[in-house]
Amino acid sequence: MVEKGQTVLKEVASQLPPKTLIEEVFPPKEVSFQIMTDTLDQTLSRRQENVHRGLGKAHLQHLSALSSRQRTKEVESLTSEMADLKE
Repeated sequence: MVEKGQTVLKEVASQLPPKTLIEEVFPPKEVSFQIMTDTLDQTLSRRQENVHRGLGKAHLQHLSALSSRQRTKEVESLTSEMADLKE
C-alpha cells in the first residue's frame, strides 16, 4: 500500500511546477479510499457467495457449499413462492 501511495504522490507531483517539493503535494481524498479498497480486494479476494435472508439474520454461503439437492429444493421453494405471489 505504501508503494501505491508513493506512486500516486509522484503522479500528482508530475502535474505541478518542477520546483514543487513532494512534501507539498496533497492527493485528492478519493485516492486514499481507492488505495484502501484495492488493498482490501487483493487481501480478502472477492468470493462467489449467496446472501440468504430468512426469518433470522442474513448470512453468506459459498456457492460451492450447496449440493445440487439443496439447489433443487431452493428452486422449487422459490418457484412456489412466485406462484403464490402471482395469485
